Amino acid sequence: MSSVHAIPFETTTAEVSYPDADGTEVEAECVLLRIAVPTAEVAALLAQYDPTSGTSPLVAVARPIARELLDELRRYTEEGSL
Repeated sequence: MSSVHAIPFETTTAEVSYPDADGTEVEAECVLLRIAVPTAEVAALLAQYDPTSGTSPLVAVARPIARELLDELRRYTEEGSL
């Protein structure tokens, strides 16, 4: 189980600029989620991640983190903030 958590009630929307996958600058209204990753877990999480592999990280590592972020996104939209 992951100790990575979205921080409830610190989620917001904002206009942001960021580079797309091809380097093109994109400007869009986005939902900004604040997450907390315990510093004691950072090295272990990164050790399990290979950015050159399409199957990394393992589902057992990635799914709890994804669910935490999606749960916060759902909470944010259900409260009518989006």
